[in-house]
Formats: sequence, C-alpha cells, structure tokens
Amino acid sequence: MPTLLSRNAPFRAMFRTDHSLHHKPESKQTKIIKLWLEIESKHCPPNSFKPLNVTCYARAKLIHWLMKVTKTFQHDREIFYLSVDILDRYLALSNTKMSELQLIGITCLFLAAKFESDDSCCVSDYSGMTADAFTSKDVIAMEIKILFALDWALQVPTPFLWLKLFLQSYFSDDIDIPNYSQYKLIQSSKVFKK
Repeated sequence: MPTLLSRNAPFRAMFRTDHSLHHKPESKQTKIIKLWLEIESKHCPPNSFKPLNVTCYARAKLIHWLMKVTKTFQHDREIFYLSVDILDRYLALSNTKMSELQLIGITCLFLAAKFESDDSCCVSDYSGMTADAFTSKDVIAMEIKILFALDWALQVPTPFLWLKLFLQSYFSDDIDIPNYSQYKLIQSSKVFKK
C-alpha cells in the first residue's frame, strides 16, 4: 500500500543533498529515508491506482478478511501491512478475476509471512483458511505468478517500518526501537498525535 510520504514532494526535498549547501555527512536515518523513498517510488502503484476488474468494495472486504486471518495465525502487523502492499502491487499489474481474489489475498499473506516470520505456518494452513476453496497447489501456483509479476521484489517500506524509523530519530539514542514490542511502539507513536 503506498504511503503518503511517497507522493510528498516537500518531504523528499528535505533529504536531497546539495553539496554546496551542506558540508556535514548524512546521518544514518537520512540515508535510510532516501533509500526507502527510492524503493517506494520504484515499487508503489501509481497515484491513479485502481485494481483491474476488482471493485473497491471487494478489495476492502478482502483486506478485512486478511486482517482476521492475520489475527487467527497470530502474525505481527508488519506481516499484514506487507501482504496488503504485495496485494496492491499485484492487482495493479495483473488482470485479476474476481473468482481468484481470495486466492491472491491468502497467497500474499503467505508470502509476507514467509518473508517476515521465522515460524510461518505451512501452505496447507493458509489454503485451509479459504474453507478449502483452494488447494495448497493453487496457493503455490499463485505464489509463483505473484513473485514473477513483482520481479521478486517483496520488501518495501511499510507504515510500521516508517514508524520505527521516525521514533528512532525522535528519541535518538534513548531507546532501541528494533527491540521495542509492537504494543510499546504503538503507545510511543501517540506522542506524534499532539
């Protein structure tokens, strides 16, 4: 799912380097932000993103169902965010049939779990979540189609990665964000709501 940051030109301008104006070396956070913005701009769907042959209602219903499946498997939110990103990028590139939408969704969740988690479930667990409408072979075949369509580029900056980076920048060296639990990370992010 593209973030607002990828379309925010003033935000990007903050991280451009004009060597005649700046003599300090770039910070680690600035380098990471530049890299993530570059990755995001390469891989996010266009501003006019509208899935081919898929209604907004069907997409919303699918994402709601994916959230329920994510909770059933007790996956982290990062897996859910990545699966939605993979889903949107695939839908933007492919001519999808409505009858395949659930298969595409569960396959995107399976791919995200394989990519992000050490203890992901087996493919039969995911195909079983479709009330056996699709087999494990169907999920694996769709996995291959998605990977080739996306040119194997699965990892993109998700909202959770941006939040971790901004919290780390905000708190400087006071806390160690990578070891922060998601609950504490969400609680800490409330600082920015004011």
